[in-house]
Order: sequence, then C-alpha cells, then structure tokens
Amino acid sequence: MKKLQNFLVISFIIVSLFTFSGCHKEGFSLARSDQTYAMSDCVALIKKKKHDRAVKCFEAYKSRHYGQKEAALADLAIADAYFLKKDYLGAAEYYQIFIDSNPFHEKIPYAYYKAGVSLLKETPKTVDRDQQYLEKSVRYLETVIQFYGNTPYAKLALPYYQEAKLNQAKKHYYVGRFYYRTKEYLAAIPRFQTVVTDFPKVEIHEISFYYLISSLTKIKQKELASKYFEIFKQNYPNSKYVKRISL
Repeated sequence: MKKLQNFLVISFIIVSLFTFSGCHKEGFSLARSDQTYAMSDCVALIKKKKHDRAVKCFEAYKSRHYGQKEAALADLAIADAYFLKKDYLGAAEYYQIFIDSNPFHEKIPYAYYKAGVSLLKETPKTVDRDQQYLEKSVRYLETVIQFYGNTPYAKLALPYYQEAKLNQAKKHYYVGRFYYRTKEYLAAIPRFQTVVTDFPKVEIHEISFYYLISSLTKIKQKELASKYFEIFKQNYPNSKYVKRISL
C-alpha cells in the first residue's frame, strides 16, 4: 500500500507537469528559459528521492511563473515532495495553499484527498496522545467523498476517512471510560453519547451504548436510560451487554 501510494504520487507529478508543459512549444530551465527541461529536472530529483532538492527546484520554477497557472501545479508538486519525504505537516500546508489559491482547479479533489491523508498520518495512533490534526483531516476527506464522489479520489479517501472517524470515536470513548472509572458519570455521559449519536458505524458503538445507559442509571436518570435501552435493544438484540443492564 505504501509503495503503491508513493508510485501514484510520482506518477501524478509526472503526468500533471508534463501534460501541462506539453502545451507550450518553448521550454523553461532554472538556468535558461527551457520549461520542459526544468520539469524533467525536478521530477528526476523526486524519482531519485532527493526531495529537498526537488522542493527547491519546484520553488524556483514557481517563482519564474508567479501568478500563472504553472505556479499552481508547482505548489502541488512541492506538497507531493514533502509527502514523499514524510514531512506530512509540510505537505498539508502546501496542499492547503493550492486549495486556497485554486478553488476551481481540476486537481482540487486530489489536493483535498492528500491533505486529509497527510494530517491523518501526522496524528498519533494512540488516542491518549494529541489529536489536534484529526478533525481537519476528517473535514478534508469528507469533502472529497461528499463533493467529488465521481472522482477516483473519493474511493481512495474512504478507508482513510473511516480510520479517522474511528479515531475520533475512540478518543471520546477513551475519555468517557476514564470518567466512568473515576465515577464522574456526568462527565462520562456526553462522551459516550457522542459516540452513540455521531459514530453509528464504528466498532465501539455497541459498548458505548452500554456505558451510556449504565452512567445514566448510576445518576438515577432512569427514564432517559430506559429510552436509550430500548434503542440499544433494537440495534443490538443479541448483544451480550443487554443482560448486564439493570434499570
């Protein structure tokens, strides 16, 4: 999967830049005005995994074409170079620059997709650590799926989106369990309630239902607990947690 994604990024850079440069009879170079040569130079550096030099190459190309549509593709290529060298925050920043500067560009779905993946990769896997980039990652990936569903990037974004949503749910569940263990049920309830309401398809949905009902029962909110219990039984009629709940 990792090798495939790197291959797709490099392929994207090559196709995008050479397709565009093919529209011009005259080329451009970092040393002289030879555009095609400059693009092949920059792409060659990426293929050799000389990502820092590739970034400088594309930045030089961008500066020569400031304000022109060539500069937009340079921003995207810089973002891809950062992504390939695993500087995901740097990549996300340049994808964002491209998105802000070119809201109607044909490569916008790709930029949203890669920005979302970049921020997800920057997010720690363990939910007890800082998850500051997770919400923005979800927004980017959700944008691809909702508004660019007819592009191949919507399908590519889906598993990352599901992973990001699961991480969000796990964070709420983790905090809720902490409060539950310390008998701070009022603080635990909104965390479990968020998982139950906002994340119906995640793997911890069932157990979050159980802890939500249990927390409500412990603070003697039996009427609300009973309502949730009925919904719980409808959604999980064979759940092992049904027998554990005592209202």
